[in-house]
Amino acid sequence: MSNLTKKEIEEYLCKVYFIDISNPIKASIKRAYLDFCRTLHGLREYEGLRDNAEKVLERQINELFKLEIDSQESFDQWHKSCCDKLIQCFEVYGNFHYGQAQKWINMSLKYIFVFDQQLTDNIYQYFHIPIDNVVLEGLKGMKRIYSFTFCCPWSKIDSYEEYLKFQIWFRNTFYGIPMDNEFRLWMGKDLLVKDERASIPELQERETAKAAEQLPETSSEPGFSSAVRSPKKGRKEGIYFMTIDQVIVEYANEVVKKFGSGTVKERKEIIQEVHSKYGKENEGIIPSDYCYNRVNNGIKANKPTLFIYIDKDQYECVGLNYPYNGVIWHRPKGEKVDIPVGKCVNGKRIIAPDSNFHFKS
Repeated sequence: MSNLTKKEIEEYLCKVYFIDISNPIKASIKRAYLDFCRTLHGLREYEGLRDNAEKVLERQINELFKLEIDSQESFDQWHKSCCDKLIQCFEVYGNFHYGQAQKWINMSLKYIFVFDQQLTDNIYQYFHIPIDNVVLEGLKGMKRIYSFTFCCPWSKIDSYEEYLKFQIWFRNTFYGIPMDNEFRLWMGKDLLVKDERASIPELQERETAKAAEQLPETSSEPGFSSAVRSPKKGRKEGIYFMTIDQVIVEYANEVVKKFGSGTVKERKEIIQEVHSKYGKENEGIIPSDYCYNRVNNGIKANKPTLFIYIDKDQYECVGLNYPYNGVIWHRPKGEKVDIPVGKCVNGKRIIAPDSNFHFKS
């Protein structure tokens, strides 16, 4: 049995693939160039052009890690600027497109992530996926889902607007972090699809129950209606939909991870952010349904608890399995004041036996 550590083996593989690993950013840029350079023809005639472009890209990426990127929009703006600078580098060459620029940039960032996850941790969720034949062919296999086409090969994409439309389509179609999904496509794995029908809880619940009768559950976590493979005819194996509960759980846990437990969110802010990221209809997003210290008519006992109710317009986001202790409040239909109906002990809701409130069975 070998005494080599996992880290030593990984370092060996990196050295074989990247050659010089003393500077991860530079090594990633050089390796990413090899992933698209076959689309360049006659570049050898332009001495020093590649070296200059590599320096420009390295400078732009170093700048990226120093910027306070805190939104998808700010990353998109940096990305567009970086593409434009690379295209300017190849101006004398005259045949360099956004399709080639995006592949170089996006693969460089992907490789940097592989080198050092901590370096990219704060902005990884904003990364664009590299558009290439592997990704496009993988998506075309999902005939029910894939509806985006380019009028030219990916390397010839010459409109940043068209390029960005694809990125937005990808973000809005698949559940999870875009670059995570790109890794999965490369590894031939399934992607989770955001189904717009999940914004109608009753319909979603019926379809989930129907599918669960035919196929085994893929999640046993309390508070979830399991994501299952759709049994409907014509749907490709591996296409999934999410329930509204799963969407709200992921949203709350991401808020806690990014901003810390106890982050206060406005009701309209929660609805807006969930709608923007997951495409759910506003009417189906009811933050007060997911509170440790409040219960609404019509909710089930296993409804996920994620927020602490402050008032009708403000919620403290604490995420799943928070050890909350306190009174549970409820406002009966037609009344103007809240009444206590039970207590929450270490995050578990307990309704008083003599209360008029009952969970939906």
